Amino acid sequence: MTEGTNIQNTEYLDGFQYTQEALDFFPHKEGYVKVVSAQGVGGSSSFNYVFSYTDHLGNIRLRYTKTETQGLAILEENHYYPFGLKH
Repeated sequence: MTEGTNIQNTEYLDGFQYTQEALDFFPHKEGYVKVVSAQGVGGSSSFNYVFSYTDHLGNIRLRYTKTETQGLAILEENHYYPFGLKH
């Protein structure tokens, strides 16, 4: 993908997504794991687990994660009409 004059390279391999040759995220049974890289030389990476709460049809109703300061944080919340339209 091109952003102005910078080219961003994204690669996909069996559910794992790499951006600029660094692991970005990968799926797990109940959501996905986002890799958070530390800035600077020799910085280590940490993992941010994002969980998805789904309904009986498989629609994602809620995505949440644990934060360092606030405990649980809701990242996404979805509501649907009875006939399936998202509102």
